[in-house]
Amino acid sequence: MDDEIQVMEVYDQTKFIEERNQNIKKIKNEAKQINEITVSIKDKVVEQDYKLDTLEKELGRDVSYLKKANQELHEAENLTKGDNSSKIKCLVFLFLVVVGVGIALYFILFTGDDKPKPDPTPKPQGQQYYMSNDHSGPTHIYRVFRLLRNHK
Repeated sequence: MDDEIQVMEVYDQTKFIEERNQNIKKIKNEAKQINEITVSIKDKVVEQDYKLDTLEKELGRDVSYLKKANQELHEAENLTKGDNSSKIKCLVFLFLVVVGVGIALYFILFTGDDKPKPDPTPKPQGQQYYMSNDHSGPTHIYRVFRLLRNHK
């Protein structure tokens, strides 16, 4: 009987050792899986960190662009506030230019010698202006207006 107890004990130790080896292998495999998961998580964290850094830089740049745009809007607003007086000044200047040009045209066309200067070789009045070769420019127009005014 003592023999049987020893054989059983030896058998139980072998069984115990095998179970222990299986548990160790199982723990080793689980540790390997945990290590793979940890490496995967680390890679994802590094990738997300890079994305966050990129986003932070872009946001910083966008904030500076928005500040600049806001400043330009304030400047444009200030310019448009004083723009009405500039428009009025421009219109008054334009009106004065038109009046000045009108007065100048009046004096050029309707004042001065009403009598034409005598020509050494008299020609009929309608022909003397059209006989010359120069029919362009303000001189020709001036002659036509004088002819029409004197012809009344």
